[in-house]
Amino acid sequence: MFTLTSTPITFVGLLILFAWSLVWSVRDAIKAPTVVTKISTWVHVVMAVTMILMVPKSWWKPLVSAIGGPTTPVVIFAICTAWMVFMAAWRSSWSSWGHAAMFAAMAWHLAAMRKMSSVMTASKHSGMGTMNHGGMDHGMNHGGMGHGMNGSMDHGMQTAMNTAMHDFAVVGIPLMVALLALAIAGLCRAISGKAENPRKVPTCHVVATEPLAIRLSGLADFAMTFGMFWMSTGLLTPVMPFMAHLHP
Repeated sequence: MFTLTSTPITFVGLLILFAWSLVWSVRDAIKAPTVVTKISTWVHVVMAVTMILMVPKSWWKPLVSAIGGPTTPVVIFAICTAWMVFMAAWRSSWSSWGHAAMFAAMAWHLAAMRKMSSVMTASKHSGMGTMNHGGMDHGMNHGGMGHGMNGSMDHGMQTAMNTAMHDFAVVGIPLMVALLALAIAGLCRAISGKAENPRKVPTCHVVATEPLAIRLSGLADFAMTFGMFWMSTGLLTPVMPFMAHLHP
C-alpha cells in the first residue's frame, strides 16, 4: 500500500497504469465474442479493479476487513489463476501462458502480503521489535508492499521479517521476470503496431487486429504487467535489498 505524501510518484504512477488497464479490460469484456472469452476478460477486469484498490492504504485495508480478512483475496486469485492455466492448456500460446503467469504473480503477491501481516501481528503481540517513524503499521505501509522492511524497522524486527519473507521472495523471482517480459512484449507491440500471431489466438482476451487497437492493447498489457512488477518490487527485498528503493 502507498500514500500520496510518502510515495507520490509510485502512488500516482500506479493509479494511472492500473486505470488504463481497467479501461481496456472493460472494453475487451464488452467485445469478447464467446462465453469463455467473456469469463476470462471479466476476470481481467476483477484483477484491474483489485490492483487499483491495493494502491491506497485507505482503500485496501477496509476492503480486506469487509471481505473476511487477507485470506479471501488469496483464494479468489488462486481460483482465477487455475482458470487461466486451464485456458492456456486448452489453447496454448505464449500470450495465454503469460497471462496465467500474471495471475499467478497476483496470487503470490496477495499471499505474501497475508504472510507479512501475520508476521507483524505476531511480533506486535510478542512485543518484539519497536518501530521507528511512528510504529509498526507505518513500517508495513510506508512505500508499499514490503518497502518498509528496510529503514523503518529496528534490526530485530527487520531480521525476523526478512527471514519470514525469504521463501516468498525466492518464489517471486521467476514470476517477476515473467511480468517484466510481458511488460516489454506489450510495450514493443504498442510501439511496432504488430498484431499477435493469429495462428495462436489465446482465449484469455480479445486479440486486437486494427492498427490503433493493436497499439492500445499493447499499451494496456504493458500498464497491467509493469504496474504489477513495480508494485511488487518491495516483496523481493529479503533477497534483493535494493528493491526497497524503487518506490519514490
